[in-house]
Amino acid sequence: MFHSGYYFDRDGKKVAGLIAFQPSGDNFYYKTAKNADKEKIKIENIQALVMVRLNENDSLTVLTEGGNANKRYFGKTIAVTPTTHLYYKFKAVSGGGGMTMTQTPAPSFGAPTSTSHITYNYGWRMSPSYDATQMIPMYQDGNTTYELTKGNFIKVLSKAFADVPGLVQQLQNKEFKFKNLDKLLAEYHSRTKYTVN
Repeated sequence: MFHSGYYFDRDGKKVAGLIAFQPSGDNFYYKTAKNADKEKIKIENIQALVMVRLNENDSLTVLTEGGNANKRYFGKTIAVTPTTHLYYKFKAVSGGGGMTMTQTPAPSFGAPTSTSHITYNYGWRMSPSYDATQMIPMYQDGNTTYELTKGNFIKVLSKAFADVPGLVQQLQNKEFKFKNLDKLLAEYHSRTKYTVN
């Protein structure tokens, strides 16, 4: 389905029109008007994509993973600190969705199974959720991004949140678990002026 939006090409030129895309994909479709022909545009040919929403625009930046120019993805900003940016990378999941590190339960629309399961959404997230996607936290290091994991999140976020020493101390005391990343990010936002773009 096409919605109003715009994108910035590699030269920074803004191109407005109608856009249809999946945030986990490596391309999207663009039309100048409702009855115009659609054009397929590859992710490597743009810098950012913005979907125009009723209450808030949803901005996605084209990022690379692990310094690999062939591993580009649409990233959603979740935190900006004096030392780094944190993003969500979207990964397609099959069926009715997959488990994410979240707290608010939401109904699953997958086929019935012998064992029940629940999918979750971030209750504090301001942007709309996307169907059949899992959000993977990523952190910026230099000109690329890497996945934030259970094994590295204390080290990475201690550096990222250095402007809030008390929160870093709580993090290093293991008062926050990786599965409660949303609570940690919300706590950081509540203690600083830095917010999601």
